[in-house]
Amino acid sequence: MPPSRAPEEPVEHLIGLDPEKIVEQVAVRSELIRIEPVGPAITGTVVHDGPHLLYWNDIVLGSGADSTPSGADYLAGLDRLADEAEVALVAMPDLIRDVAANDAIEIQQQAVAQAELLHDRLVLVDLPVPDFASTAVAGWANKFRSSKIDVNLRAAVAYYPWLSVQDPFGGINRPLRALPPSGHVAGLISRYDRERGAHYTPANATLDGAIDVTAGYALSERAALNELGVNVLRCVPGRGIQVWGGRTLHKDPLGDDNRWLYIAHRRLIHRLIRGIRQVAEPLVFENNDAVLWLLLTRAVTTILSEAYTAGGLKGARPEQAFRVRCDATTNPEEERDLGRVLCEIDLAPAVPMEFITLRVALSASGTLDVFEK
Repeated sequence: MPPSRAPEEPVEHLIGLDPEKIVEQVAVRSELIRIEPVGPAITGTVVHDGPHLLYWNDIVLGSGADSTPSGADYLAGLDRLADEAEVALVAMPDLIRDVAANDAIEIQQQAVAQAELLHDRLVLVDLPVPDFASTAVAGWANKFRSSKIDVNLRAAVAYYPWLSVQDPFGGINRPLRALPPSGHVAGLISRYDRERGAHYTPANATLDGAIDVTAGYALSERAALNELGVNVLRCVPGRGIQVWGGRTLHKDPLGDDNRWLYIAHRRLIHRLIRGIRQVAEPLVFENNDAVLWLLLTRAVTTILSEAYTAGGLKGARPEQAFRVRCDATTNPEEERDLGRVLCEIDLAPAVPMEFITLRVALSASGTLDVFEK
């Protein structure tokens, strides 16, 4: 708690004091305070010759490795993340530095494939070079889409160019260093989640901790990259580093399916799926009857009502924003004989989209799946 100050008490600002002459300067410049040295006086000349090197010879580190992480290490980390139910974003800003460019693309594609299977997270993808020309960015996007594995890129998001940030070890000659932007963007998305909600697009917002971008693009180039699904970062005078765009890397071959094009839409669906899993998992071993159907309907309705109240779903009334069906229609006798429970959810995100259908499936083996229809 700050110290109290009497009304009308003057305030002093003592700026630019010399540490070696602080007692004398305060005595001359201040009308309120005086400094009295404690302890023996320092004799001789104090020389400030910059940072000093300290050698720690008695410290031994164990159970670690000095080598750079390999591609196998990154894939092992992704496997561990698959079991973490609360993961909403996956970012690997050091991947570009640790492995070759082609290996980095394959690892990123594996991360996207995993996210597609889980239906609950986005992968922030980094480009391998800090200052690609716009044509090279387009080439990278096309190469990323030509995956060796069958990957739908609705879970992949790319931001470019790289960011220039302060380098604490660069000294005077190299005060800045270039970094892939995924880590900074992940922080921005987290901030937007707390301030506004997952259904808001993380765009037209300032990135904290960045000094500049490593490349600039004309308006026509930014528009072309946005159509490719690459969200451009730009330096706006007076506003800092801004995110310009909110699209995934998904591209419908026919150009008429935009359900998976927007980040806000994907993140809303992901958040709902995580919430539905959390409330539905305690019901996986209940008897498959009308009581279970009612319990599942109530649990899912609670999650959707919270999203509607927060503004994530559109409609004048909740019944216009979502519908939950879990009854004898969705669970015919042949499904119950297989030990499965199906719950269908129609919802209208508060973005220019049509209704989206989710299906919740419980099985007798105790598994729970939530997926888009």
